[in-house]
Amino acid sequence: MVSELPTPIPEPGEALIRVLQAGICNTDLEIMAGYLGFEGVLGHEFVGVVEQDHGAGLVGKRVVGEINLPCYRCERCLSGLSNHCSSMRALGMRQKDGCFAEYLTLPVTNLHVVSDRISNDEAVFVEPAAAAVRIAEQHHLRPSEPVLVLGDGKLGLCVALVLDALGLEVEVLGRNPEKLARLHEFGVGTYCVSREDGAVLAYHPGGGGSEAGPERRLRDIPVVVEVTGSQSGLETAMKYLRPEGKLILKSTVAGAAALNLSPAVVNELQLLGSRCGPFEPVLRLMERGRLSLSGLISKKFSLLEGEEAFAQAQERGVLKVVLHNE
Repeated sequence: MVSELPTPIPEPGEALIRVLQAGICNTDLEIMAGYLGFEGVLGHEFVGVVEQDHGAGLVGKRVVGEINLPCYRCERCLSGLSNHCSSMRALGMRQKDGCFAEYLTLPVTNLHVVSDRISNDEAVFVEPAAAAVRIAEQHHLRPSEPVLVLGDGKLGLCVALVLDALGLEVEVLGRNPEKLARLHEFGVGTYCVSREDGAVLAYHPGGGGSEAGPERRLRDIPVVVEVTGSQSGLETAMKYLRPEGKLILKSTVAGAAALNLSPAVVNELQLLGSRCGPFEPVLRLMERGRLSLSGLISKKFSLLEGEEAFAQAQERGVLKVVLHNE
């Protein structure tokens, strides 16, 4: 898995970035399992330092980078759908080597300067946090609107903390009591359910209280965000929604699954996909101290320990594993 590659050469309009930290996410693990068929350098969550930029004025600055590289020439791009470019390249996923390396290149227009008030441990989360902001932006979620996040993996916890920072009434349903306990410390309500039959084993209300409150009925919820990364997640999510509720699909799964979509038809549910999001709102939240995600880091590894890092990232109960080159 670890190999020697030449340092990439930035094209006009691109910057050469030395990677400081890069986070392993479930999409990376799914690509390893065959999702997307990508065979280059993985990784798309990073913070780094610009070393070359063809005079753009960013040399020496810490940056994070948006991962999509649209062509800006196809019909979709010209009609305002550049995030769905028909010839899209994507960092560490499609026709563009990613950030699990010492260096990477990206267009200068994809880069965002990181404030000195934001640590590398926080900045490495900007990309997944932006994906969480996209949920609220794309689907017009209102402050104090109840949202159930289904899944307590690294993306699920990130989504919950970001939506909470945006003022939404967030609760998380998962199976790992240790992970859910971390959320409770942040004041996010949690349900811990059985792996066998989905029965609620414990309910902790939001607000940071130390005692479990009475079990709340998991039904008629207006918005459910599916972040389990499992083939059964969609059907599980549908049973918690109220009629005409929104089911937001955030995770990707390598593999096919048989689905019963009758509840979506009968209850007139809205099934909505959600991908990448804006970086600037996340950077503002972090700079103002309203969003902190560094506590989700389980362990750091050097680039040379990449195989060990990926093995650790696949272990049950592990949150964010980070590769560092500082």
